Amino acid sequence: MTQAKLVENMDISRQYISLLEKNEIEPSMKVANEIARELGTCIYLVFDLDGIGTYKCR
Repeated sequence: MTQAKLVENMDISRQYISLLEKNEIEPSMKVANEIARELGTCIYLVFDLDGIGTYKCR
């Protein structure tokens, strides 16, 4: 999926996704949930929230 396609139905920019991918910024929980929802998965598969990968999806 392209960055442009991902943000098509969201209130964030493609540039914001680029910054996330380069670990230059961290998303808010709201944005992280929105991204995971758009990708059709749970937030824990998209973001390592605790930095050590201990969270898992149900």
